Amino acid sequence: MPLAHLGSQEMLATIIDNQAKTFTYPLELALFVQAAGGAGVAPDDNPTSGTEGTDTNEVNPGSAYARFALIMGTATAASPSAISNTNTLAYTQATAQWGSTTNPTGFIGGWVIYDAHVTTPKGVWVGAFNTAKQVLNLDTVSVAIGDLTLQLD
Repeated sequence: MPLAHLGSQEMLATIIDNQAKTFTYPLELALFVQAAGGAGVAPDDNPTSGTEGTDTNEVNPGSAYARFALIMGTATAASPSAISNTNTLAYTQATAQWGSTTNPTGFIGGWVIYDAHVTTPKGVWVGAFNTAKQVLNLDTVSVAIGDLTLQLD
């Protein structure tokens, strides 16, 4: 699960160039749809604009979906260094099958961590779930504490 291009740029600017970070917090987990089940598929990483995924592939908000705020723990000193979520991400119960404008019967297969900027959220990290999951009406989706782990080699 790599940093998005923009996330890499921000990290280098902060660590190496001593520039102030430009992300708006809290960071939020967005869920993305893919065509079929099986292994998850990560959304596209767009290095030009910093907008990972596309609006047509994020779960449609008309089915009680909304991005979920992440709370992350402390990065480990091990190699590779890692950090995990310390909150359960319990999305609201679906009021219809989760899909997207281009994929109404899609499976949730990938995710993007965005900052919380209101008009132009920035993609920080992209990834895929181990297994894609179809979300039907009245289903619930959650990510348990520690299940979202990000690491740097």
